[in-house]
Parts: sequence; structure tokens; C-alpha cells
Amino acid sequence: MEQLTYWIDVSPTATTTYNVTVTDGNGCQASTSVTVTVHPLPTPSISGDIEICTGATTTLTASGGTAYVWNNGATEASITVSPTATTTYNVTVTDGNGCQASTSVTVTVNPLPTPSITGNTEICTSASTRLTASGGTSYVWSNGATEAIGLP
Repeated sequence: MEQLTYWIDVSPTATTTYNVTVTDGNGCQASTSVTVTVHPLPTPSISGDIEICTGATTTLTASGGTAYVWNNGATEASITVSPTATTTYNVTVTDGNGCQASTSVTVTVNPLPTPSITGNTEICTSASTRLTASGGTSYVWSNGATEAIGLP
């Protein structure tokens, strides 16, 4: 006599024990059980500078698991990136139980300022000129000054 196989699909949200009673063609019965253990998903996170200037690099570090896969193909916990435009990086984290979760971070790339210096750039010996910098919010001149050089 052919033995049939029966199954159930289960999706418990907590660790659950399932029992089954089997009856054979002779009316004999036996029972068994199995416990399906439900592990929590890992809690992935990404740290690092998420706002950089054009041409800069940043190191993004994932945590919360034992294995990591980034959307750029990297498999290390930390990656160093140099995006030329604002870019989103995603990482899938796997924990010791094989459970996976993903998170992402957007690295914003800010344009460089456009500095300029105005003032009279041709003077006579013993004369002075006022040089004025613009294009940013703070300034440091080559002589260490943090404001315009020269006399009024």
C-alpha cells in the first residue's frame, strides 16, 4: 500500500509547537510534534557621514548582523564611497540564524562653493589694497587671516 504524505504550510509569528496524529491502514495511531522556532529579524543600521562635498569620500559602516551585502556588491561591514551625485546605499544584513533585514542611507553630495576675490590687484610700492573674498560663509586667507586683508 502506498503511503501518502500530507503537509501544512505555517507562518507563525512566535515559536510554536505543531502536533500531528497519524493513523495507518490498520487503524493504529501514533503522534509526534515539532517546534518551529521564530527568530527576530536583525536590526540593521548604517553609520558614517551622509553629507559630503563634491570630490570627498565617506565610510559607511553597517551593523546589526554577521554578514553584509551592499547594493554596490561589497560584502564587508564598511565601505568607502565617493559618489559624484546624491546616492542611496542599501545593505542587507544577515544574522547568525540566517535571518535577513535591509536598511538604506542616502549620501547627499553638496556642490563646492565658487570662491572669488575682488579688489585692485595692481598697486605701487608702499600702497595697499583691499581684497574681498566672496562665495562662502567663512574665509581663511593664506596668511591666516579670517577677514579681508588691507586697509580701508
